[in-house]
Amino acid sequence: MDIEGLLKKKKSVKSSITKLQNKTEEEIEKLNNVGLLARKNRFLEFRTEVKDVLDSIISICEEKDEEIYCTERDDILDMLEAILVTIDTQLVPSVINSDLETINKGSSQTSISAQSAEVKLPTLSLPIFSGVTGEWLAFSDLFEAAVSNNQNLTGAQKLQYLKGSLRSDALRIVNSLSITNDNFEIAWKLLKDRYFNKREIMSSLVKKFINITPLSGESSTQILNLIDSTKEFVRMLESLEYKVDPTSDTLLMHMILFKLDTNSRTWFERTFPTDVIPRLDELLQFLATQARSITSSFTKRNVQRKVTLVASNAQSQCPLCNGDHTLSRCDTFLKLSVQGHSDFVKMNNVCFNCLTQFHGVKTCKSKFRCKRCKKPHHSLLYIENASARGRQGAVNVLNSSGLSVNAPVFSPVPIPGSSQPSENSRVVDVTSCISDVNPDIQILLCTALIQVRDIWGNYQTCRCLLDSGSQASLITNECIERLGLRKEKANARISCLGASDTRTNGIAEIQFTPHFSSQNSFHASVYVINKIVRMIPHHDLDSSMRELFGDISLADPAFYKSSPIDVLLGVDLTLPLLRGQTLSMGKDKPFAIRSELGWIIGGKANSSGQNSLQVNHIQLVSDQLINTFWELDSVPCAKPLEEACEDHFVKTHSRDENGSYTVRLPFHSPPTRLGNSKQNVIRRLVSVECHLISNPDKYKLYRNFMKEYLDLKHMELVPDSEINNSNSLYLPHHGVVRDTSCTTKLRVVFDASSKTSSGLSLNDLLMVGPRVQPELFPILIQFRIFNVAICADVEKMFRQIKIHEEDVDWQRILWRDSPTEPIKEYRLTTVTYGTSSAPFISTRTLRQLAIDEQENFPAASRATLCHFYVDDLLSGSATRKGAVQLVSELQEMMKRGGFSLRKWVSNDPDALSNIPEELKAVDSKHTIKDDQHIKILGIAWLPYVDKFTFTITVNETDVWTKRKVLSEVAKIFDTLGRLAPTVIVSKIFLQDLWSHHLSWDEELPNSLARQWRIFQEQLPLLTKIKIPRCILIPQAMDVQVHGFCDSSEKAYCAAIYIRSKDATQTVISRLLISKTRVSPVKTQSLPRLELCSALLLANLLHATLPTLTVPISETFAWSDSKITLAWLKSEPRRWQPLLIE
Repeated sequence: MDIEGLLKKKKSVKSSITKLQNKTEEEIEKLNNVGLLARKNRFLEFRTEVKDVLDSIISICEEKDEEIYCTERDDILDMLEAILVTIDTQLVPSVINSDLETINKGSSQTSISAQSAEVKLPTLSLPIFSGVTGEWLAFSDLFEAAVSNNQNLTGAQKLQYLKGSLRSDALRIVNSLSITNDNFEIAWKLLKDRYFNKREIMSSLVKKFINITPLSGESSTQILNLIDSTKEFVRMLESLEYKVDPTSDTLLMHMILFKLDTNSRTWFERTFPTDVIPRLDELLQFLATQARSITSSFTKRNVQRKVTLVASNAQSQCPLCNGDHTLSRCDTFLKLSVQGHSDFVKMNNVCFNCLTQFHGVKTCKSKFRCKRCKKPHHSLLYIENASARGRQGAVNVLNSSGLSVNAPVFSPVPIPGSSQPSENSRVVDVTSCISDVNPDIQILLCTALIQVRDIWGNYQTCRCLLDSGSQASLITNECIERLGLRKEKANARISCLGASDTRTNGIAEIQFTPHFSSQNSFHASVYVINKIVRMIPHHDLDSSMRELFGDISLADPAFYKSSPIDVLLGVDLTLPLLRGQTLSMGKDKPFAIRSELGWIIGGKANSSGQNSLQVNHIQLVSDQLINTFWELDSVPCAKPLEEACEDHFVKTHSRDENGSYTVRLPFHSPPTRLGNSKQNVIRRLVSVECHLISNPDKYKLYRNFMKEYLDLKHMELVPDSEINNSNSLYLPHHGVVRDTSCTTKLRVVFDASSKTSSGLSLNDLLMVGPRVQPELFPILIQFRIFNVAICADVEKMFRQIKIHEEDVDWQRILWRDSPTEPIKEYRLTTVTYGTSSAPFISTRTLRQLAIDEQENFPAASRATLCHFYVDDLLSGSATRKGAVQLVSELQEMMKRGGFSLRKWVSNDPDALSNIPEELKAVDSKHTIKDDQHIKILGIAWLPYVDKFTFTITVNETDVWTKRKVLSEVAKIFDTLGRLAPTVIVSKIFLQDLWSHHLSWDEELPNSLARQWRIFQEQLPLLTKIKIPRCILIPQAMDVQVHGFCDSSEKAYCAAIYIRSKDATQTVISRLLISKTRVSPVKTQSLPRLELCSALLLANLLHATLPTLTVPISETFAWSDSKITLAWLKSEPRRWQPLLIE
């Protein structure tokens, strides 16, 4: 089925789901169990149907639409899952029994004997089977035990039970069989033949086992669930007559080991010597002991009342002052304002309803509500005027020590062009405070010394602050430079209380260990800033304080000395590092908390002099969807790493005797920093195999791709003597299916972003490199100038470039044709899909070929330098003869460099007369329809009529939201502004939509929804528009450029036309490019908007004129505003800044 048919089917299914959903929500309280089960089965059928339809759409849609359809599929499946859960909660436990009784009542109508009819069917709770192969074994075992082996039941009665236990596909297999004694055995055989497929069952079991959720922490419940899942998997293997041999036992043991949290795995590794490989049953026994220990220690913590080493208190502990009372009875909390109550509750994970920690309102079991408004929040949080929440007032900001200081409420930082923060934004807050409340008491913040790995692989000592009130981690710029680590860009802003905003200098990855041991290693993503806090502590304390803690191993042995902070560790790192044990030195004395970094010291300490208070607030705003949609064109600046990458290529590339190019991988850091990746790659390979086994067609394409890779010598087996080479890296891989591709239906992509054991990936160490080809804009402009247009692309461009033999081991992969074969190790010998440097290396090599062969092939060299976008060529010539010459030169030049061009297409078939038919995009032996287009860089081109057209996909939905509308508008791909009159209408609508301050997923008001539907219904009309590709008249003698600008109250625009004239004085004028802008929300005078349109035109002419490759006799810029023209003629000093600009 084509894309249009699938979209219609999707629309129909979604409409049916919406109708049934609305009907179910209205009637759910009235439906009995039979009605609920019927609805549930219908929704299950919808789930299968909508998944199949959207999976088909995703497999054939354009690449830019793939993510949109994936998101839509996930949203629909999540919605259906929520509906099914709602129905399940309404079903009573006796539903199956009631179903069986219904069957019993109807049994008298079947063709069974009178004696059989007198037997009353027993009430059973039977399993349900809906046709999932992996669930067949469990179902068949239970059903046989309960029904099939029951001698008191006839075959007809057994068949009744069987039909009552089946759903969906499984029920359809036997539904046509009448209820007779003989048909039960037939039905059971049909089901067994269909679902007892050992291969499929094994695949399902392995996939389920691989996807077991890893442990998130030391939880007895999670550990026991892991043990049960493992034992169940082993039992199912045995039921398939698969014996777990020592090799399988070892693999299973390691797979479970990878599921453990850091602490559990560390304790297990300490239990066994390094030269002993533990068995699976030993690991499970260890986990069972671990679960009992956790449960036991938890029970003891709840009973123990008075100890020196404590983890918690049996009584309710106040999260504000740590007193033995609830938060609602805390004097300190009661003194706060209502806004202060609310802010503290938000910052400390406290329930708004009962004021206890670690759960939310939705899961709160308290039946009490606010005494004043009866809503689900505590009475202390009641605000009489809801609008008061937005006013700026005073709130108590809590510092790390639990003390409070009066500070103004932080107002959200507005996003430009919006009156409120976007709900799709991601905000990260970091707060660090030091109190100045009491000059005689200083609050010690928790510090530690850590060993951080630098760029050279050595470890340097840094001082860190552990801040459980911070949602992000920081590092100073001085420290990052000392370590020599790489910084990436990050859109983050720090707002200091009472000071101006400052921005972060980027984000970096660090690896660190405790200062006393290198056994345990940790990884962190940290924002780079100039300074974190002042000296901590503010001044030196008495050194005798160290003696209070005896000989325990301190995280910071010099915690009492005033020293700077290099790193701040946020809550995501601080809490997992804590072990829970606390050592108290008494009232008004510091305490110690045990952690992976050693014992960290904090709390009160005697001091002299005034302490300082510092409140920092970092806000990271990431609204990628809006930023991408509204971003302005900018000229990129050359970066040091980009210059280094270019210099590296120039110095290291080479050509062999055949003309092919060999390059080195552009590492900016030594690749020896990479850790071990082999175990992870093995795990990924098994996962890919499980997926491929269930899809034989895809498996065949995958095998063919890898076989081609090997046959073309783009990869090679690693010699046995080099397998253990430590300077190597293994890359995982997966397949990407593109049904729309006419050459490669499946491409295997290698994941060079997969992290190794050191926390770094290959892509982390590779330089990306600069852009070396022209932007898309000038290529498309020049493509419209040629009378004869030519398009082609480079066949397997990446894989025609060899990687130097010293670098190939950093591109190893694992592969086997079948799960029954041993895993083999290969290394990729060419530029690899998935590496961050691949686009630069490939395009730079293509450019180098054009430079090297410039004297031999001048036309082809010029086209390669100016008309290539990645591997796509959009070029041409003014004449047919010139086009034929260009095609010939391109073929020969590419051949000399080891490349080959394919998918040739032209508006003049004679230009491709020397091209073999198999290398053309369209076989000339077969006629092509005038309305059959070819996609070139996202643009639909009708080559035989030489016109551009448009493909518009309209998404149908009953409920429109801001997110969906923006997604639809972003689909209109119009680089040259040919659809500007339509696009500007959508932009004006978006501006109006934003002014209503709706949330992302809030349904549009009726007026806006009606306006949008009217606009959207007209979009398919755009597919009827045909625009000539060539803007010049043949054999043009005179070419002029005319630019026009205009404005209205809602928008302004600029357009450039090309006027060309031939020797017979025939003239044609055609639109080259246009740009539109929406007028600002704040009302502007019409003359000012006219001036804005004139500026837009000036900028557009400035960008367009240098790209035109034909002689221009005259250039005109037109405006119908006399005021604007008068302003432009006058001296700038007379006007205000807007006019001057």
